[in-house]
Amino acid sequence: MSKKAVIIGAGALALGFLGERLALDYEITFADKNIKTPFLKELQNQQQYILNICHLDGIESVSIQGRFNVFNLDQEKEKNNFYKVLTEADLIFTTVGKQNLPIVISQIAPILNEQMRGNCILLCENGRNLAQTYQKFFKASKVADTVMSRMCRFTTQEESGYGYKPLWKNLPDRLVVEAYDYLPLNVAACSSEQFSPVFTLIEPDIFSTWEDIKFFAHNGTHAFIAYHAFLDGIKYFSDVDYKLKEKAEKMLFNEIIPALHRAHPDFPLRDLKDYGENLLERIYNPFFHDSIDRGIRGILEKLKPSERLVNGLRFIHHQGIKPVHFASAILAGYKIISKLELLPETIKDFLINHCGIIEEELIQLIMGNPEI
Repeated sequence: MSKKAVIIGAGALALGFLGERLALDYEITFADKNIKTPFLKELQNQQQYILNICHLDGIESVSIQGRFNVFNLDQEKEKNNFYKVLTEADLIFTTVGKQNLPIVISQIAPILNEQMRGNCILLCENGRNLAQTYQKFFKASKVADTVMSRMCRFTTQEESGYGYKPLWKNLPDRLVVEAYDYLPLNVAACSSEQFSPVFTLIEPDIFSTWEDIKFFAHNGTHAFIAYHAFLDGIKYFSDVDYKLKEKAEKMLFNEIIPALHRAHPDFPLRDLKDYGENLLERIYNPFFHDSIDRGIRGILEKLKPSERLVNGLRFIHHQGIKPVHFASAILAGYKIISKLELLPETIKDFLINHCGIIEEELIQLIMGNPEI
């Protein structure tokens, strides 16, 4: 009998990473709302979709084929049928975004708590220690964090000439992902027999390192480059100039990676540096053609205390490293917010009230930053 996976959310990450990775080994059920009705219908009818995988030297369009079921959660009858499928799943993934996660948890917890069987719920939203926050809502089911490192996005209308193929012939939507396959999981989180070989089960301390790598190195660097690039008038990551690339390298290799190594001394420094070099290549990949607009979306959310930049600032500082370069991303973020007229506050009020930064040393490091 094949394993069963439920993916709540049918967006870029769900189709672009989880669907592609799990299709060979799991019967997959996708669930979403009315807004994704065209996707859900095509997925049910076609039982396949086209994915554009962007390598560093070109684009590979592949057909992802599997055993797919779909449910529209805005339709009451479908929602009730979905709940039955949910209780039978070996793995349940949430890909709904951090802001929507509380609603989803509040809906599925009562259903799963009605049975004695424990499901494995894997949270794929960006953030740290989310499982710890939501485990209390479940009785028998186990909630686990994940590290979702593959960048996935839908293309814009302006990219019709880039050689990306549509998901289906009947719809214009094109899904673009990077060629990054690593999918680690904490071996202590769930029963190992539930996972196929596409997952890499690692010890808790190593998994913790990868969580920090993803949140601070990957997410932090992506935001750092995007915010500086926006202020410089750059439209795409692949167009970033030498000056900004040099800034990003100093921030990554002089601040983030040393801080990661101090926090996780058993993780080889050489591996961290290799990851950093590869990360920059991925971010600048012209075939993935990532936009700066995508990099600055949700900017107010990304400057909250628990998010990548403020959290990362404290993480680096806590390791005894002065985060001069890293702090400039927060100043850049404030300048973007001011430019877009999203907040009327002065920078000091913004740092205290929105970012939750009350340490005078860090406030001055941002306000008087020499990088901007």
